[in-house]
Amino acid sequence: MARVIIKIWALAAITCAISGPAQAQPAYPSKPITLIVPFAAGGTSDVIARLAADEMARGLDQRFIIENVGGAGGSIGLTRAARAAPDGYTLAIGNTGTNAAVYWTTENVQFTPDAFVPIGLIAKTSPVIALRKDFPAKSVAEFIDRKAWRSSSIMPKRIPAGSASAMPASGRRTISSASASSRRRPSMCP
Repeated sequence: MARVIIKIWALAAITCAISGPAQAQPAYPSKPITLIVPFAAGGTSDVIARLAADEMARGLDQRFIIENVGGAGGSIGLTRAARAAPDGYTLAIGNTGTNAAVYWTTENVQFTPDAFVPIGLIAKTSPVIALRKDFPAKSVAEFIDRKAWRSSSIMPKRIPAGSASAMPASGRRTISSASASSRRRPSMCP
């Protein structure tokens, strides 16, 4: 029995010697965290990201760096986020346009839906349509019924490809002919 106990102790000593001392991991976060906003500074996503970053910075006791990486309906910023090291030091804010519609509105997207995992909802926005108070229409239905609006300056001349505005609420993949431009863009027709 004594020989068995000696062998167990010897095996344990060899195992400890081979494995070496335990290495403590630095506490997370040990450096500033980057929050990529895939749009220009000053817009709704930027403001929401800055408010959320302030709250997370207080909770984590770490600084957040906001990086506005706009272009291509948000896909340039999200491409950067998808290529970042999976270490928790790069986050990205997204929305319906950057995380869903981009696959239909932008060619050669450099990331896939499984490149990201949502970790929380930080805001809900409620886009509205508004007109000057003195315009005759008082509802969307009245506005649409007016024939004059189609030829007026109210009609947008171009809707940016890749933006959430390019995707109609009906979910159909169409854009009015007024949004067409001479630049090459993905087909938006079914």
